[in-house]
Amino acid sequence: MLYPMDCEKIYTFPYKIARIGQLELVNAILNSSKRMSIINIGAPTGFGKTVSVLYSAIKIVERGDVDRILYLVRTRNELDPVIREARNIGVEFTVLYSGRRMCPYAVDKAVSNEGFWTFCSILRIQGRCQYYSRAIGSSIEVIKRIVNASEDHFTIARNLSSKAGVCPYFSLLSLSNHTYLTIATYPYLFKERILLSTLSHINPQKTLLIIDEAHNIHNIGGIMGDSIKLNSIRNAIEEILKYRSDEKDVIDILSMLGMIRVDGRGFKYIGKDGIGLEKSLVERISSIATDIAMEIVSTIGSSVDKVMATDLKILYTSKFLETLFQEDFDLFALTSFNAEVELHALPVSFDPLRKMLEQFKLVIMMSGTPPSKEFLSHVVSVRGDIADIDVEEFGAPNYIRENSYTLIFAGSTTSYRARDEYMYRVYAELIEKVHGNNKRWVTMVIYPSYEVMWSILKYLNRSNNSVIDGGEPLPIIRNLLFSKEDAILHTIAGGRLAEGVELVKDGESIIKCVIAIGMPYPQPDDYIKTILRNTKDREDLKVDYYTEVAITRVMQAIGRAIRSENDHALIILADRRYKNPLIIRRLKLNIKKITASIEDVKRVSDQFYNQLQSI
Repeated sequence: MLYPMDCEKIYTFPYKIARIGQLELVNAILNSSKRMSIINIGAPTGFGKTVSVLYSAIKIVERGDVDRILYLVRTRNELDPVIREARNIGVEFTVLYSGRRMCPYAVDKAVSNEGFWTFCSILRIQGRCQYYSRAIGSSIEVIKRIVNASEDHFTIARNLSSKAGVCPYFSLLSLSNHTYLTIATYPYLFKERILLSTLSHINPQKTLLIIDEAHNIHNIGGIMGDSIKLNSIRNAIEEILKYRSDEKDVIDILSMLGMIRVDGRGFKYIGKDGIGLEKSLVERISSIATDIAMEIVSTIGSSVDKVMATDLKILYTSKFLETLFQEDFDLFALTSFNAEVELHALPVSFDPLRKMLEQFKLVIMMSGTPPSKEFLSHVVSVRGDIADIDVEEFGAPNYIRENSYTLIFAGSTTSYRARDEYMYRVYAELIEKVHGNNKRWVTMVIYPSYEVMWSILKYLNRSNNSVIDGGEPLPIIRNLLFSKEDAILHTIAGGRLAEGVELVKDGESIIKCVIAIGMPYPQPDDYIKTILRNTKDREDLKVDYYTEVAITRVMQAIGRAIRSENDHALIILADRRYKNPLIIRRLKLNIKKITASIEDVKRVSDQFYNQLQSI
């Protein structure tokens, strides 16, 4: 049962002095929510959009328009700012993220999420998990007190298990029935099997959905799809041979998947129909996986720790295949930058996203680079009225524009037709000249692809200051960057280091220069072509999609350098295509200079670093 909001409590804006534009945004949301289905908010870094949107949402609940709020963030680290503002406002909440990372048995184990949930289910059914048993009969008030007294998402889970002795995950899930604010990571909505097994009790028609960092919906495959490496499938076959060797047709079909080979760049279309996969066979594989897991549990005996340390690839494989057989999903393959072949179950259109959004009474999307109204209307094809709100219209400062020196280097381009060794040498020289006078800070170089990155890196005089994103764990890369005073970070536009990561020391970003090599358009591979083929048959929409994604990637990377009003950065847009007036208008940057001369760029960078040292 969802308890109603505390009618005796008056919720007020939690800060005595609001930032410029915050209260205006609140009023705009409250007014727009009366007549719109989607409110699309653009708010630059440092504005304080989390508290403004959350406070507005609470007022909409108070008004009786909806019963509850589902607030989605992309990663676990992004939960904490929302938790902090919910506390400041004084509203009760629950928080949901990876059950495996909450579980005291599995938190330090290498088990996959799929394996964890299967073993967790078996242990619960057998009554062997003491934390779950205690959670079933625990007091909601005790859970609330621990949540309210814990600093962040990690300590909430730790304190529930260590102080109350209950399962953090199921306690917090139970709490979602007793509070109208649920803060969760993306998979709780965008992964269908997770949504159905956790939040199916939420009625979307009585729910306000908030999507933070909403620019991520451009990458529908990334937020809704699933992937598996061929090595995992081969290991799954070995597990079946060991425990169920008579399942010949299952072994044959998995062997076909395990032998898929692809060459070249980007996603290649495989098609689930072409390899003989049928829904009934997927259901059998799922049943076999569960049977094998139960047999292993019975063999291991009473040690729950040993059970949770078991990583069965057949469980991982079965969940991947379940995703593949969702409506509007199909099979693609990709050779990763380290030459591993991966299979991907991806939505072949924006229809799954559209259907999901249209279920909700009201949707608020927000980002420093939100999806455009045209993208939502014509590419995603959502029905209903959309309100666009740009907080700069309320006088809010844009620190990315105000605190940056932006120039366009028009001396080269990464356009496919122009790619040759001379082009790579030009970009290598540009990077070295720009970074030459930087003795204290990080330079971030973003590339449109790994192919371009490695082609340029071979001409760079790489010293110990180069940090290359080659897939290492994020903490390792962070430690390297903080340990080198003049590091050059080489990463991919739209990747994990170019979006959503804060590299801040003493309140300031350690990145003081961003060089965008080329225009990071989506790679025109089989997957992008499939998505656009299933979009309305208008060429202008397809061109606009490529442009919008590229600009979003660039602006997100620039946002790593300017996190607040204290930051200043040099921005170099290194491709002549940035001169396009449409591109310049959409970037909303103050372009100070356009030049084809590397020496001109070097003079500007030298002046910038000299001035920066005097600030």
